[in-house]
Amino acid sequence: MIRPPSHPAFLALLWTFGMLALPSQGLEQIPVKNHEIEDQSQRSSEQLTLGMVSGDSQFFDPIRVGWLNECAERNITCHYLPVNYTYYFENQADDYIHPCVPLMLDLIDMGVDGISAACKFEDVTPWMKAHQAGIPLVAFDSKPPEGFPVPLEAYVGTDQNFLGRTMARLLKQLKPAGGNFGIVGTPAFADRIEGFRDEIFKDNDREDRAHWEEVEMEIESYDLENDIDQFHWFMDLLAEKNPTAMIFMYQTPMRAENYTQFVEKHRHRQIVYIGTDGSQYQLEYLERRYVDGLVGQLPYDMGAFSAEILQKAAMKRKVQTVDSQEVTDHTSEEIILDAPVIAHVPTNLVAYNLIPIELPPLEVDQSLLGPLVIAGYICFVILALASILSIFWTLWNRDGTVVKASQPAFLIMTAFGILLMASALIPLSYDDGGTPETMNESFAVGVCMSIPWLVFTGFTCTFAALFSKTWRVNKFFHSKAAFGRLKVSEYDVIAPFVILISLNFIVLICWTVIDPLTYERNFELGTDYWNREIASVGRCQSEHAIAYLVPLAVLNFFSLVIAAWQAWQARDIESEFSEAKYIGLSIFSMCQAFLTGIPIVAVVKDIPEAFYLVTVFLIFILCLVVLSLIFLPKVQMQQKYSKMSRAEQKKMMTISVRRSSLKSTEMMLKSVEDLKN
Repeated sequence: MIRPPSHPAFLALLWTFGMLALPSQGLEQIPVKNHEIEDQSQRSSEQLTLGMVSGDSQFFDPIRVGWLNECAERNITCHYLPVNYTYYFENQADDYIHPCVPLMLDLIDMGVDGISAACKFEDVTPWMKAHQAGIPLVAFDSKPPEGFPVPLEAYVGTDQNFLGRTMARLLKQLKPAGGNFGIVGTPAFADRIEGFRDEIFKDNDREDRAHWEEVEMEIESYDLENDIDQFHWFMDLLAEKNPTAMIFMYQTPMRAENYTQFVEKHRHRQIVYIGTDGSQYQLEYLERRYVDGLVGQLPYDMGAFSAEILQKAAMKRKVQTVDSQEVTDHTSEEIILDAPVIAHVPTNLVAYNLIPIELPPLEVDQSLLGPLVIAGYICFVILALASILSIFWTLWNRDGTVVKASQPAFLIMTAFGILLMASALIPLSYDDGGTPETMNESFAVGVCMSIPWLVFTGFTCTFAALFSKTWRVNKFFHSKAAFGRLKVSEYDVIAPFVILISLNFIVLICWTVIDPLTYERNFELGTDYWNREIASVGRCQSEHAIAYLVPLAVLNFFSLVIAAWQAWQARDIESEFSEAKYIGLSIFSMCQAFLTGIPIVAVVKDIPEAFYLVTVFLIFILCLVVLSLIFLPKVQMQQKYSKMSRAEQKKMMTISVRRSSLKSTEMMLKSVEDLKN
């Protein structure tokens, strides 16, 4: 990525975002800032004296302020003792005592009621003496090692692994194209380094994500913990390998006097520098482009939380009944065998970086159907051709024996209903190309409302026609005048069809007028590293769609049920007159399609491409099965009858009528006998 220009107005922009640090693995997280203290504890708080042993760098200044402010707010006497680490490093010897040790021992001798310390844990002596003296202990900034033998009230500080992960995310933000990086750190920051590597490498196995590689350096050959000069040798060697980014896992490299000279020396390499913490001098470096991003801890909270936790722990000990029995000392070995669980009080992180004037290109996933719409159009063409051919076949053979007996008007209505349902695939396949602003309101409503109009009208037309057709046959064969002359015209059974269609129209008109489905493109949740929306989906939306879908579903389910009932009544009528068997197969196939398709639709409803394909194939299968089961047997039978003479056709039809009438009569007589019994 091209380095952003260093314009003064641009340099003034700092983007800051805060993230709550997650609790470290293996540590128990406890809540803080709960001021519900017992009355007796509150009255005794002014008798408390607490002590803090802290560092002497700029990072610890906010800790001191947070500590003293919280103590003042709680009316507690507090001591703050900074450690002179510079003197310690310059005068370190094999027998030299760490400066934390005498400061902690001084606080123990003063008889303080609690100690908070950011000290090394190699020397357990001061921690053990404080514990044996009954003084509550809190560690901050540095996490105690696993199995630390002294019980602590809490560790207050950042989740170091999460801090490393945040640094990796910041690097991805600044360099979305990927690259390579070098780490400047020591084993003391192993958790940060581990978190950084886990986050930066996690997408390397994906082809659609940027990849990162680490520049190999023999870090063991350099004393990066105690020798400041070796920092510069190491960093110079690392910079000469032309890394995309250099990651500082702690402040020390940036505190060096010649740090700015180092950056200027390698400015031409366009290295991105990511640092830790957000001290004032680091923020000034950020403004002057000596560092590109910082992930800082919130040290003020470390000081404030330490005072709060120690006060509660000290008050708890004061109000407890103290036995006169003398406290028995424990050896380190005994305590180590039962290492205590240390609670973790997490503090937040804050990240700083400059917002470039020219941001990386924005790639928005618009969830467009693209070439998938071809599947919808192909399915529509197949169904449309099949429906139109069925209608023409019916008209062409309307005077034939089989078609005439099958009532051509209702066959045409059935095929027309299938054609209407299939036509819903056209608006369903609409794609706005990611430019919904080119669509006017009428079109946005029309493209969406046409789908329920076509589907529900076509469904009702198909099954209401089958119901009316079968009902007409049943009225003839189940009538007492079956062996005489009975005329049942098409108009005698058209009423249910008209009623169902009218009720569907009433609901659909109300829906269209009151709260129509309207096509809208909305952004999904989630943004890129620069808070830009990265995904949008076009949907048909209505505030109260369910209020209209329910009555429509009930009406069409009713038409399906009554069609099934009439088919059951006509189960013994010959197939020249009735499609009872095929209507039953159609309904069975439809139930199968719904039982398997509807759950899949519900699962993939938030995946536009999958939702589209499942819906298209569900409509296609439903329409094709019904059309095939109704018309293919008719075509075969028509071919069979066409090879007969007119006299043979009349004879076959007479036999079918007598056979169907006899079966109907037998069923009626059996029903009467069953009622008598």
